[in-house]
This record gives sequence, structure tokens and C-alpha cells, in this order.
Amino acid sequence: AGSDDDGVPQTRSMSHPKELRLTELELWGFDEAREALLCVLHTILFCRAPGPFRPQAVHTVHFDVAYARVGCSSVTRAVERAVDNLLSSSEGALAPAGPDLLKGAVVLSFFERRRSRSLFGLVSQEEKIVWEQWTTPVLVSTRAPPVTTEAADILSRGEAALSSSSSNALHRGQEDRDVSRQQQQKLATQRSLGLESRRARAYGDVQLRRAVTDVHALVDGPIDHVPSSMYEFEIANRPTPGAAKGEPRDGGYARVMRNPPLHSLGTL
Repeated sequence: AGSDDDGVPQTRSMSHPKELRLTELELWGFDEAREALLCVLHTILFCRAPGPFRPQAVHTVHFDVAYARVGCSSVTRAVERAVDNLLSSSEGALAPAGPDLLKGAVVLSFFERRRSRSLFGLVSQEEKIVWEQWTTPVLVSTRAPPVTTEAADILSRGEAALSSSSSNALHRGQEDRDVSRQQQQKLATQRSLGLESRRARAYGDVQLRRAVTDVHALVDGPIDHVPSSMYEFEIANRPTPGAAKGEPRDGGYARVMRNPPLHSLGTL
């Protein structure tokens, strides 16, 4: 144990750190993936924060889900930065997982600092002891999303008017009948897209609610491993097996851990 070459305290895990892995989130589009990951990470931090703190309620835009987060700007910035780095193409944290699919994971680690002495007590060293890690895998579709629910609703409201116009056109000869068929085909396509959009959103809601429920269930489990003293957290992006050859699997994790500032939940 000790400090690395940059003078940053070394990090090691406890003999048996608790590792918690949530079910992979399958999401359509980067905006949805970003909001879902923010929801999950903030929920974990909110449940694990030793307090006292000021809670904030957040209502999602792409899901029918609301969650609570710690009302601290530095915590919010840390979570947003980690999620944006994961989803940023320049960071390379997401790896191809199939046609129009990218895969990755974000890791939230809780740790405490401990000082130790070596060389007969003449040298003081600091360690960061990880006692719990949460891994949230994500699978993101890069395909163009279907028409939004709002657009589908607009199309549905216009369906009656278009259908009425089509009905009147049937009495105006062959040319008008051809136009009527085209309109009906367009309406069928629009209805299909609207249904696909609603199904995608409903599936996203189910996944996110399940993830939040799982977080609460896991947090309510045994807490013997949670230290009674102040502890801190870090968020890292974990490369997937499909990352570039030669890149260490924990490379993203090490880079984040060597980048201050670190955030203390005990001082919120």
C-alpha cells in the first residue's frame, strides 16, 4: 500500500467488498440512456448518503418515472460528467455489440480513506478502501428512433380528417381513388410508427422502474459492510470486452480515480 507515482493515494478493495450488478438497461437513443443512467446513479447515491442533506425531486422527460437525488451541485456535476463520458463517442467507453448497438457500463464505487504507517512508523501513507461497487450495464440502440409519442398523438388526431377526405374522394373518379389509397397507406405507416414509439417508451419505463426498485431492495439488505465513519464515492466507465485491443479492462476506472475532486457524502 502507498501512493502511486503521481502522489495520489493507492486504491484497493476490502477483502470482501460488496459488488452489486443491476440488470442491463436496453434503451433507444442516447438521450434516453443518459436520463436513465442519471436516474439510477442518483437513486443509489440518495439511498447511500449518510446525511443530512437536502433532497431534490426530479421528473424524467423520456420516461414516466420520478426520482430523488441529493441536493448538492458537486454531486450532480460528478454524476453528469461520468454519464456524459460514457456516452461520448470521443471517450470510446461504449463498444459495438451488434448492428446499430453499443454496449458499456458505469461503475459507482464507495470507499473510505485510511492512513497507515510503514518503516517502523516513520512514513505515513493513505489508502482508499473500496467497500461497495455498483455496476450498471447499458445497451444503446443508435438507430433513428420511431416517431415520438407526441407526434403519434398529432397523427392520430388528424386521422379522422384524412379518412373523411379519403371517403369523399372515392366519388370523384379513378384519380381520386388512387389518392385515397396513398392516403390510407400513409395512415397505416403512421399508425405503425406511433405504436412502435409507445411500445418503446413503455418498455423503457418498465426497465427503469425495475432498476430503481432493485436499488431500493439491495440497499435495504445487510449493511454490515457500510462504515460508520465518513465515506466518499467515485464514478467510472468500465470498458467492455469489445473495446480496443490492448486497453486494460479497468483503464477507464483508473483514470477517473486519479482525477480529483473526490466527493464526500458525509459533508453534504
